[in-house]
Amino acid sequence: MDSESDLSHPMQLSPNQVKELFQKLQDFLSETESTIPNDDQSSQLPDEFLRLYNQLDESKKNFYNDSVSSLLPPGNSPECLMLNQRIIEIALNWKPIPEKDDYRVQEASSYGGLALQDAVVLSKIRSVATEILKQLGRKIISGDFNLTQTSFPIRCMQASTSLHNILDTFRMIPLYITRAVATKDRLERFKLTIVSVLSSFLFTSTFEKPLNPILGETQQAVLEDGTRMFSEQSSHHPPVSHFYIDGSGYKAHGYFNFSASAGLNSVTVTSQGKRIFQFYDGYTVMLSCPEELFSGTFFGTMRHETLGSMAATDTEGHNCLIAFSKVRGKPSDYVQGTIKNLQGKELSKLEGTYLGYLEFSGVRYWDARYIKPYKITYPQLLLSDSECRKDMCVLKTGDIERAQAAKEELENIQRNDRKLRSIYSK
Repeated sequence: MDSESDLSHPMQLSPNQVKELFQKLQDFLSETESTIPNDDQSSQLPDEFLRLYNQLDESKKNFYNDSVSSLLPPGNSPECLMLNQRIIEIALNWKPIPEKDDYRVQEASSYGGLALQDAVVLSKIRSVATEILKQLGRKIISGDFNLTQTSFPIRCMQASTSLHNILDTFRMIPLYITRAVATKDRLERFKLTIVSVLSSFLFTSTFEKPLNPILGETQQAVLEDGTRMFSEQSSHHPPVSHFYIDGSGYKAHGYFNFSASAGLNSVTVTSQGKRIFQFYDGYTVMLSCPEELFSGTFFGTMRHETLGSMAATDTEGHNCLIAFSKVRGKPSDYVQGTIKNLQGKELSKLEGTYLGYLEFSGVRYWDARYIKPYKITYPQLLLSDSECRKDMCVLKTGDIERAQAAKEELENIQRNDRKLRSIYSK
């Protein structure tokens, strides 16, 4: 895919128009950040937006308004997002959180990770775990068996697919990635991108298993700032999901390749996936994926922990290896990492916990008490969309028996399709 034409896609403008527009916005941001007190920024912002907007010729205005109109849910006005005013207001008004305490959310376990506190969900999961263990016995607890190839009863599942959950992980980007777009400092962009990912771990944690997407199944979503997001199941075995995000001044894309294995009292989920954020000026950040551990499958407190490490790199030569569960004397959800340049010089230290706060060199970029995820809606646009799945629709009504029957029907169709592909590929 041509990178230059792709960069024009977010606002339906040419690459040069996007660069010119954001250059003006960046210049404005640089001036106002140093001259306007925080309390006065939002009041002075609309006039400046109108000034910049009026510099565009009528064809560009119409192009932009038509594009925004196609993104918004019914009942919203394109004027509400003129030139993504809301996004830039957030970027202008954002500042580090003035807290220094060692905060963690109430649901955090003293050992690390989130503890499951819903007794009903716990009972359902353990009953299904016992059932699966009886069926597969030694094969499953040997650790050599991939649980993603196992059909789970729908009673332990959530009424969403992993395609939903993938897009959910990007609900912090309206603040952090927009802020990154608004600064020329590449190191600051690197930090903000890392925080946008790590801060999502808290609200994307789930104990109920998502439904497995069918090959070719899609999911479309819109964040409340108008950012469009897409995901698709691109492979059945192994299960691979790709995603694409169409933001203002940036795009993001990548994939997740999930596998799961069981221990005596736990399930480990790994992904060979990658997240890539590409900004309007070519600057790019790449992040890998850590492991997820669900312990307490049969006894003890059931917990969800993120373990291992996550590597972050960019096109400026910055790198940061983020380690989980390695902070001495702290629960497993605490993280640590050091941003270094190409020469190995240490530039900034990452500390905190994905269940409370994140700091770079003592500056708090995220605090769960202050910064919440943005709303996301799922417009049903294609027949392949997850919202069209019969089993998921029935599961939302609470009719487990009918939902299980619908799930098995879809699985049989998928098995038959795979058989046909195998026959015709010979």
